[in-house]
Parts: sequence; structure tokens; C-alpha cells
Amino acid sequence: MPRRGGAKRATGASRTPPTPQKRGSVRLFLVATGVAGLAVAAALLGRGGSLEPPRPSDAMERDAASAARAEADARASSARAFASTTAEAEIALNLTAGDGTAHVTTNAPGAPGSPGAPNGARPGCENKNADCEAWARVGECENNPGFMVRNCAPACGTCDTLLEPVCDADGPNAVGEGDIGETFRRAAALSQYGPRVLSMDPWVLVFDAFLTPEEAAEVRRIGGHDFQRSLAGDGVTAVRTSSTSWCNVPVCEREPLIKEVKRRALEVLRMPEGNSEHLQTLRYEPGQFYKVHHDQNADPKSVWGPRVYTFFFYLSDVEEGGGTRFPNLNITVEPRIGRALIWPSVYDHNVLLADMRTEHEAMPVIRGEKYASNLWLHMREFQKPLLMGCENKPVASWREGGDPEA
Repeated sequence: MPRRGGAKRATGASRTPPTPQKRGSVRLFLVATGVAGLAVAAALLGRGGSLEPPRPSDAMERDAASAARAEADARASSARAFASTTAEAEIALNLTAGDGTAHVTTNAPGAPGSPGAPNGARPGCENKNADCEAWARVGECENNPGFMVRNCAPACGTCDTLLEPVCDADGPNAVGEGDIGETFRRAAALSQYGPRVLSMDPWVLVFDAFLTPEEAAEVRRIGGHDFQRSLAGDGVTAVRTSSTSWCNVPVCEREPLIKEVKRRALEVLRMPEGNSEHLQTLRYEPGQFYKVHHDQNADPKSVWGPRVYTFFFYLSDVEEGGGTRFPNLNITVEPRIGRALIWPSVYDHNVLLADMRTEHEAMPVIRGEKYASNLWLHMREFQKPLLMGCENKPVASWREGGDPEA
């Protein structure tokens, strides 16, 4: 079953197109410099802000509200992606989830409805699945653009508007040799958060008072807007039985408290906002767990580089069980509302090499429920390449200094 946005990808046909995490509101500016076929990145908004593959869903089972939104979206679908066929043009895109609207404004010739708008299919453009036409009829071109626009271009009418991403590792590294140790030494001095160093090699640090109980409860309320079965690797597996809600939609990511919590975390780790994946909120019910695993699953020479840090927030107390255990370090951190836990996934002396000593597991909840959130931070810019359709694989321009090869 084809999926988009995962560190690993399955292949083959599916009766249902993969549905990315809910698309949110993104304002994206692109400059097209005379390259025919440049398109708006609307088709990529279905990709969630994570390397985990999105969950498949069945378009035929959507409720009436979703169908109504799809019908409204269809009126604007021709404006979601288009080719600029002339010289430099600036494109402004704003898609809003939840109200069935989509708006594209542009000064570029070639936009749908403007003089010079391209017509007809591009040679070689074809539907890559026998069900593309059926999916298009039920609104999947608008509801699931991350998959449909690329794989069902004739059905969606997007043959002339496919964006070819430019995925060069030309950005700076946010973390280099020695930076992890310096970051954690600095974090250990942030007395306002109640720091406790549990290990220095590798670093594992707890903040006992990173959030107030009221903040933790509100993050839980906002972040837990859409719980679905958590994924691990290629999809649903027996090693992870929790539920996940991604904060990649306006109802979550625009909330002032969510922005403030992310700001604090990024300040502690001295990381740019764009290097962060979206916040995810987790729910563990009695008996649920996540077996031993490691967070660094990105190709270290991908455009965004490895996952360097994990920042984990506990949003509830748990009556019994639910601790975070590092088996290689003999460390277990018990959940407590407002507590935060941070650790690196790579070595300080070689940030491209995964430090397997920080393998960890979410111990089973015995009584009560466990709520938590986490952020994953990459060595390089993550969000923009994700929107551009870049993939989790090595890029030819990569080199250790972070600049493209000459």
C-alpha cells in the first residue's frame, strides 16, 4: 500500500488512497524563475509533520460533513496547483482546513482562470492506480492531495501542475560536534524548570516543573483533538499500542499556548523552529505500551539530517505504570504532570551516528491513563523540505559542512 511521508515506504496498489495527517493552514511563498511546470505546494500539504507514515483511510466512509467540505473544495481545486510558464512570479497559498475553503492568490501568468493558463495533459502523465478516477469523484484530490496530485494526476487534472521538488542539503547544521554537551550543560542550569541530570554520557535530563499543571492540562486538551492508533515504522504494529494526535492543523498549531510550549523547548535545546517536527500528543490506556525503540529513524544524509533530540512532556499523572525506561542505562522516569524529559539520539562527537544507548520504551500503563506530548528536532531545516515534497533519503548535494558540493 503506497504511503507518503514515511521513513520507509511500502509499494503496491491499494483500494484506498493513503490519507495523510489532517492538512492544516500553511502560508507558503514560492518563487518560480522561468521553469515551466512549477506548481503550488498544495499537493504536499497532506504530508504530516513527521517521518512516520500517515494512516490509510477509506474515502467512502467519510461522514457527511467531510463530503460537504470536499464538494466545497472542488470549486477551488483548479486553483490548488498550477504551472508558471513565464518569468519570475510570486505565489501565495493559504489553505484552511475545516471550513471547506481553499484560496490561492498570485500575480503569476498561467494561474487557473488567467491568460496563458496551461491546458491538456503532460506527455507521460498517467494514473498510477486503477481506482484514481473513483477516488477523485469522492473528493480525494482535495482531501488527500499529498497522494492524489502525484499519483492520480489525470484524474485530478494536475498533469501540468506537478511540482518537482528541489531537495538540496544547502542549509546550515543546527548541531555540530560538541554542541550536545554544551546544550545539556546549559539546560541543567535552568533552575526555573527544576532540572535533574540522570545521565551525562549519554545525556538524559529531567525538568520536574517545565509546565504548570494547568498548562499541561490545556496542552492535553488542545493537542488531543484527533486520537488515532499510533504508528511505528511502516504502520500499525504490535510493538506500539497507544493513540496519537498530531498538532499539524490550525485548531492546534495556532494556539498561543502550543506556540509558547514549543518556544520554551526550542530555547532549551537552542534549535530553530523549522527544524522541529510537529508536536504529537499521545494517550496510553491500561495495558498499552511502546516496546523498546530508538527515535533516530531519519537518513542522516537526507535533506533534514538525523533526529538529534527528543523533548518529551508528561501531561498527566498515572496511578500505576507508564514510565519511560532506558534499558541500556538502567533509568526509568515516572510520569508526572508538568514534567519533561530530554535526551539526544546521536553522539556528541558524531551527530550523524545514532547513539543506541538512548533506546527507550513506554512501559505498560497498569492503572489510570497516561497523556504525553513530544517534539523531535532535526539537525537541519525540516518543515520547508517536507512541504516541498522531499523524501527521507540521501541527497547528492549533501556533505558534512552542510553546504552543497561545488
